[in-house]
Amino acid sequence: MTTEESNVFIAEFMGFKKDAVKNFYRVPKYYIETILWKDWCTINEFEFDFSWNWLMPVVEKIEEDKNIHFKIYYKNCLIFRFTDVIVSRIENTKIKAVWKSVIDYIILENGKNKNK
Repeated sequence: MTTEESNVFIAEFMGFKKDAVKNFYRVPKYYIETILWKDWCTINEFEFDFSWNWLMPVVEKIEEDKNIHFKIYYKNCLIFRFTDVIVSRIENTKIKAVWKSVIDYIILENGKNKNK
């Protein structure tokens, strides 16, 4: 998956909706009020891969499931379900480790939901 595809994947998880006619995405309320200050954006404006302002709301959404928590340190990111590690990433930067962990988690959860 390319960086652009990964960011679109995260955006859709966060509730960004693609406009069927134009190549724009409708922006969820949180991002309008805190980051973008507009109600639409293009794929090129997604900054999940390099901005903590964009990425941390994704972490917070995932952690809304009380059984899931992150451990982020140095250039590592672990995602736990209860005490079991379900995602583990070591990358060259901390934000990249978290970004890739989020992608892995969404893929994992999407796979579970397809099997239900």
